[in-house]
Amino acid sequence: MRHDSGIILCLLVITLVLGLYLGRVAVDDPFVTYRYARNVSQGYGLVYNQGEYVLSTTAPLYALLLAALAWATDDLPTLSNWLNVTALFVGGCFIYLLAKDLRQRWGGAIAAILFITSPLLWLSLGFEIGFYLALVLAAFYFYFQDRLSVTSALLALALLTRGDGIIPAAVLGLHYLATRRRFPWKALIVYLAVCAPLVIYLTLTFGSPVPVTLAAKSAQAKLGVTGFYAHTSFLKGAWILAQACLHQSKLYILLIPCILAGIAAMIRHGNRLWPLFLWALLHLAGYVALQVAPYHWYYVPMIPALTLLVASGLAALMEQIASLLKRPVGVQNTAMIIVLLLLLTPQLISNRQIHQALLHPGSTPPESKVYKVLPEAKVEVYRQVGEWLKEYTPQDAVIGVTEVGVIGYYSERTMVDFLGLLRPDVAEALKDGNMHWALLYYQPDYVVLTRVNPLYSYDVRADEWFKLAYAPVQVFEDTRFWGGPVTVYRRQTPRYTQWGSTEIPPGAAPLHIRFAEEIELLAYTADAAGELHPGDVLPVTLYWRCLAPVDVDYTVFVHLLGEHDLIIAQRDTYPCLGTCPTRNWRVGETFADSHMLAVSVTAFAPDKAQLEVGLYEKTSQQRLVTTDAQGQELGDNARFHPLTIAPVQEGPIPNAMQVSFGDEIALVGYNLDRRMAAPGETFHLTLYWQALRTVDENYSVFTHLLSESGDRVAQMDSWPQRGNAPTSGWQPGAIIEDSYQLTLPPDASPGVYSIHIGLYLAATQQRLWVLDAGGQPQSDYIALTRVRMGE
Repeated sequence: MRHDSGIILCLLVITLVLGLYLGRVAVDDPFVTYRYARNVSQGYGLVYNQGEYVLSTTAPLYALLLAALAWATDDLPTLSNWLNVTALFVGGCFIYLLAKDLRQRWGGAIAAILFITSPLLWLSLGFEIGFYLALVLAAFYFYFQDRLSVTSALLALALLTRGDGIIPAAVLGLHYLATRRRFPWKALIVYLAVCAPLVIYLTLTFGSPVPVTLAAKSAQAKLGVTGFYAHTSFLKGAWILAQACLHQSKLYILLIPCILAGIAAMIRHGNRLWPLFLWALLHLAGYVALQVAPYHWYYVPMIPALTLLVASGLAALMEQIASLLKRPVGVQNTAMIIVLLLLLTPQLISNRQIHQALLHPGSTPPESKVYKVLPEAKVEVYRQVGEWLKEYTPQDAVIGVTEVGVIGYYSERTMVDFLGLLRPDVAEALKDGNMHWALLYYQPDYVVLTRVNPLYSYDVRADEWFKLAYAPVQVFEDTRFWGGPVTVYRRQTPRYTQWGSTEIPPGAAPLHIRFAEEIELLAYTADAAGELHPGDVLPVTLYWRCLAPVDVDYTVFVHLLGEHDLIIAQRDTYPCLGTCPTRNWRVGETFADSHMLAVSVTAFAPDKAQLEVGLYEKTSQQRLVTTDAQGQELGDNARFHPLTIAPVQEGPIPNAMQVSFGDEIALVGYNLDRRMAAPGETFHLTLYWQALRTVDENYSVFTHLLSESGDRVAQMDSWPQRGNAPTSGWQPGAIIEDSYQLTLPPDASPGVYSIHIGLYLAATQQRLWVLDAGGQPQSDYIALTRVRMGE
């Protein structure tokens, strides 16, 4: 008993010291659960967005526990961290007691110390995982004490804390059947009785006790969005963690012989480690089978089994060595302590690096091999963003974000997350590879984007509609965060959405165009009085009717075509942005399908335009044939609604605009002598520049003509006015007229070509960045306009 008290006291001291040392660790994801807990404590119920009954937290019981403890403090992140510090100590105690029952007191002490010093556990501090592990380890201990009712209750609480709590319950159930040869009815009744109230509540409230995050994580994995690198599998994630740990300290290699010796001892003696080892193995297999996007905290439940195997293997190795050397027990214990210190050293090194990362966020670059085992330096800047949104946006504002945890918690606003954690319809869109669906469908009042990977595979900042619909209002610089700066955008155009089954409004223009006798385009509305300008957005709503059963999910294309069939604006997407796929349409049903076409600020004007609409199968790109109301074949599209693209303003500078290159120079207009040419002919391009301030460098201009495949077919690079007007001599505010010729090769293929322009330093080839309205870099060139080459 005296030894037990001393070991438990030692575990307590180690846990408290590490808690004070690493207790400020924070990760974005747990803040989703914190917001559920706060809403419960404030009387809004177990919801994330008030009034929206969607189960997004994977830890409903833990959210309720935090809510119950919220009377003590409103700082739920800190409360959660210290609740988990306590849970780690409790878990360590039960690991010790489990090993002690195997007559391995010192092995248990070693396992417990390795457990509570595990860096991966401290990296996951804010989650419910520490609490979950304490419940499961306690269940294993009481199971081997033949306290089945207590075991069942603890396993039920573990399941309500995390869905993968079903794995240890299954393991112990199978172990009982295999060893006792009878079914544990009483234990099952206790298990169901403890689970039932919350499971029933979750089912009645949300329709299912399974959180929507499971579908979201699966969809993220398909898109390659993970907690490591693009398209990282669960097994590859484990390898990345192992490599990172070895990079921190080569002493981690000592764990391997200990684990192998522990497995050998477990097989040889058939001891009670088998169920814990099987729990870890099934946990690994389950996550591999689910094919969800991996994150470092998903590997934490395997740590108890690994630490017990290490300790058991170490004890077995020491016994074998002592037997071979015929040394007394005292020498064996001394050797064990030395090896324990060697095993602890790499974990302490890792924990020290975690501490350094907390003191100096961002000091480790993302390309470093140890980056994935250190806390990211984004929580602080996300907190600043959330607090700004709370103070400066209306209470009913809807905020769109990619990472919803910290920003959603501190902003206290209705949130739309672009990775599907909060809304099942977003997860469904992600499964189809549509990263920007939530933005287009919900059109939130404010959008928060990081500079790096704002929407992962889709750079929404290059979307013409987004550039016109949203304007930056606040930028948060934090050089410690590799993905920064973080920019808040505000929607400056009306929200325009009309999707789903509906009736045709009286003001809609009739069309009655059929697509392959399956679908009819009945009518449309377009909010434009015959004229658009560069920088305008044209909302178009199409009204479809199903004529016959459709077994294909067709994609809709909506083009704004200019002269020479040059596309001015376009949007290709599934009908209703994917919420009403054509194969689900019922015969006779009518659907409203809204699209927003953004006319680029660089669009050529004046121009004559019209809408072009069609349907195609995405894989084959095969378009459906169209016929009019009289059965006359129209081709593979429908064209209607003539428009004029008029200049923004009449004046001496054609195609007036303001596009900034850095903070020095702006393109304020351009002109093009023709928009269609034959092989061997020349496009004459005139650019109009303006110095925004005194320019220190002499920049060169590049003008490139690119094919649709991106091949450069013509170019002209020169200093402005052939060197007669160097940029270093430009006076702020002065307009510089600058002419270029792009000659088509005689053997160039007919088709559509794009004109790209930009500025660069000839000596270094370094290009100037094109900045958005908030001063953030977008690209290093402007896609100015399209031209066509005829036969």
